[in-house]
Amino acid sequence: MSDKVKQANFRLPLQYVDMIDKYSSDNGVTKAVAIEHALDALYSSGLNSSADVEDTSRKISELEEKLRDALTTKDSLEKEKRGLQKLIDEAGSADDSELRDALRRAEDAEAARDDAESRARFAMEEKDASLAELNKAKGDLSDALSRLDDLEKALQEAEAKVTKLERELDEAKKAGDCERELEQAQKELADLRRALADNESARAELERKLRLAAEDSSSKDERISSLKDQLSAANATTAAAKATAESVKAIALDPDVPSDENSQRALTMLNMLTEVMGAFQQQVADARAIGEQEGRAAVKNEMDVMVKKAHNEGYEEALEYIDSRVTDAHSLGAREERAKIANMRFFQRLHYLRVHVA
Repeated sequence: MSDKVKQANFRLPLQYVDMIDKYSSDNGVTKAVAIEHALDALYSSGLNSSADVEDTSRKISELEEKLRDALTTKDSLEKEKRGLQKLIDEAGSADDSELRDALRRAEDAEAARDDAESRARFAMEEKDASLAELNKAKGDLSDALSRLDDLEKALQEAEAKVTKLERELDEAKKAGDCERELEQAQKELADLRRALADNESARAELERKLRLAAEDSSSKDERISSLKDQLSAANATTAAAKATAESVKAIALDPDVPSDENSQRALTMLNMLTEVMGAFQQQVADARAIGEQEGRAAVKNEMDVMVKKAHNEGYEEALEYIDSRVTDAHSLGAREERAKIANMRFFQRLHYLRVHVA
C-alpha cells in the first residue's frame, strides 16, 4: 500500500465507502488503487483534500486527548474538594489558621476546576470547528470523486482515440522509414520547381521569339503580296515587250530611212529587253523569298508541336512526382506522431491528445 493510501486511512462515511467499493468493482481494481486514483485526481485539481483530512483528524485526536485530561483534572479536583470538606467537618473546632488554609485550598481547587472546565469548553469548540473542517474536507472529497467519474469517462474517450491512432500507426508503419527520403524529396521538389521555372522562362522567351517571327512573317506576307502584284505587272509588261519584239523582228531597216531614226528604234528595243530581264530577275527573287517564308513557317510549326509536347510531359511527370512525395510525407508524419504518442505515459498522452486533437 502506497504512502498516499496510508495517509488517507481515515474514517469515511458509508456513502464514500460505497462509492469506492462501486468504483473498484466496476473497474476491476482494488480499493487501494481506487483510493490512489481519487487522490491523484485531488492532487491534480489542487485541492489536497487528503492532507487536510489528515491534519483535521490529528487535531481532533489532540483535542480529544486534551478534553480527557481536563475531565480527569476536574474529577481529581472534585475528589480533593470533597476530602477538604470532610476534613473541615471532622475538624470542627480546629484552629482557624488550618481552617483558612483548607478554605484557600478549596478555593484554589475550585479555580482550577473552573479553569479545567473552560479548557474543556475551548477543546469542545475546537473539536466542533475541526469537525466542520472535516465535513468540508469530506464534501471536497465527494466533489473530487464526482470529478473522478468525469475523468474516467474522458479517459475512456481518450483510450478510444488512442486505439484509433494506434490503428492508423499500424497502417503507417507499412510505409517504412521515410525521413531521409522526405528530405531528399523536398530537395528534389525544390529542384523540380526551379527547373519548371526555368522551363517556363525558356518557354516565354521562345514564345516571344515566335511572336516576333510571326510578326516578321506577317510583314513578309504583305511584302510577298506586293511582290506578286509587281510580278503580275511585270508579266504583263513582258508580254507586251514580247509582242513588241516580234513586231520589231518583222520590221526591217529601211535603207532609205535616216540613220538617226534607226538608232532610236534600236535604243527603244534595248530598253524594253532590259525591263523584261529586270522583271524576270525580280520574279526569281520573289519566288525564293516565298520558299524561304514557307520553310520558316514549317519549322515554326514543328517547334511549336515539340515545345508543347515537352511542356505537357514535364508537367505531368512533375505532378506525379509531387503526389508521390506528398503521400510519403503524409505517411511518415502519421507514423512519427503515433510513435511519439506511444512513448508517452498515460496521463501525459491524455493531456497531449486533449491539447492537439480538437
